[in-house]
Amino acid sequence: MAVMKKFFKMHGLGNDFVILDCRDGSNVSSVAAKEIANRRTGVGCDQLIILKKPHDNNDIFLEFRNNDGSHSSACGNGTRCVAGMILEEKSQEEIKIETEAGILNAWKSKTNGFVSVDMGRPKFIWNEIPLANNIDHKEVDLGKDSPVNAFCLSMGNPHAVLFLEDLDGLDIAILGPKLENHPIFPEKANISFAKINSKSQIKMRTWERGAGITMACGTGACAVVVAANELLKTDKKCEVILDGGKLNICLSNEGNVFLEGPTEKSFNGFLGQRLSDLIT
Repeated sequence: MAVMKKFFKMHGLGNDFVILDCRDGSNVSSVAAKEIANRRTGVGCDQLIILKKPHDNNDIFLEFRNNDGSHSSACGNGTRCVAGMILEEKSQEEIKIETEAGILNAWKSKTNGFVSVDMGRPKFIWNEIPLANNIDHKEVDLGKDSPVNAFCLSMGNPHAVLFLEDLDGLDIAILGPKLENHPIFPEKANISFAKINSKSQIKMRTWERGAGITMACGTGACAVVVAANELLKTDKKCEVILDGGKLNICLSNEGNVFLEGPTEKSFNGFLGQRLSDLIT
């Protein structure tokens, strides 16, 4: 019988996470992740974040699981949530976070208290997004189910951005899974629907790969601003309005994407015996 495992519950604009500290060497299987993320019989979350010992001189290693148990290489809001925890734990002004997508720097603003993460540089090459074929990533035809062609890129995970004149009446619950599973995406994709309000503001909604509709998506917000800027629709600094609130995205002249916004601790507790026994 395993010792009951402590967890932390956090969210960034309603995009919610269960955080497990596995720096003791314990492992969380896909089955365990799916059970913990279940909103009826587990704790419930959009994504599960597993803290592990880092390599080299980094401060923490993050492993991400979607609520269906599948792996994800990146999670913007989740990274910001954990960054706030680790910054406080280590009493540092800046930390280095190791993920499958690369090393990310994070810090807390001294003016508004928001946590910022340098999400690195987007990838546009077809087999790095990845796409199934070598086609123009700015005009990807997703077939009859898609109202427009998509701008595709990677922010550590695959994204497809659809720019529309109106987001009202869009049935994302029907459209999202069809586009997520389109054969052009060998690893599936996050699908973002965006409306340009001005050169400095975008409204968006996202269907997240392996999670469904979420109130906010950090890498999705990054992808939308990158796509809009590449198409000369917006400036390098944008406010992104999501169902759960606002994120600030800034693109550096070197091509890095900075993600900033609020985070909040909801509660912490211990997994019940059934769920704790799933962690080995």
